[in-house]
Amino acid sequence: MLEKIFLKSNFTPEERWLLEELDGRIGSNCDFISLKTYESIFSKFDLKNKRIFDLGAGFLPISPQASEYIAALPSQNLNLIPVEINELRIRSWNLAKMENANPSESTINPVRGDMFKLPFPDESFDGGVSINVINNFRKLEAVPALLEEIRRVLKPGGFLILSSFGYYKCTKEGQVFYNNDFKENEIITSNLVQASAELVGFSRIERIPLDPAKIKAEAIRKEEIENRKSSDKTKVEMVEPFGLLLRR
Repeated sequence: MLEKIFLKSNFTPEERWLLEELDGRIGSNCDFISLKTYESIFSKFDLKNKRIFDLGAGFLPISPQASEYIAALPSQNLNLIPVEINELRIRSWNLAKMENANPSESTINPVRGDMFKLPFPDESFDGGVSINVINNFRKLEAVPALLEEIRRVLKPGGFLILSSFGYYKCTKEGQVFYNNDFKENEIITSNLVQASAELVGFSRIERIPLDPAKIKAEAIRKEEIENRKSSDKTKVEMVEPFGLLLRR
């Protein structure tokens, strides 16, 4: 699908500023699910004329490396709806247009909204993704609340791809700390998410295999950043990365 996205050739001054902001936000891709795995998952579903949400979509991706799940989506007859509460991120998606736009082509229709109070009717989506959103929560009770709201907007048989790159566990001079000052009792595990999914009524839960090379590369990247800050060496490892396929 991603090859069908292109940026407009004529920009207003405001759009040009936004494009520069967007370019500055493109960094490493911490989605540890591979393109091949996404393609395998999507091949299990008939996505023709279907509505798919991206919950916590972030900024518009401008390369396959920035969003492999979008690259894996079919180019025909699909309505992708990025959902974000951040206005700047939603505006970045509005810079996208679909090549040769016509009824047979896929479309992108971003919506600003709160993920805990989605602005959609019950049973209005065929599927969705949420990538590296759930590991931003600090309250464990937010997990079942989010999954219950997602289940509400999914049609019977609808799917959710839910993934987390986990957390950076840093060890320096015998001291252990996590990114963004997370505490160990705040870490959201795959077991917690699976239990919460069962609790709110998802009928089927499958683990999605992750790419170990991606996980290792991200740990090395973060370690290099930390070690540029100080002469005291920091060891970084990724903890609790996971991917789950949930079905209503």
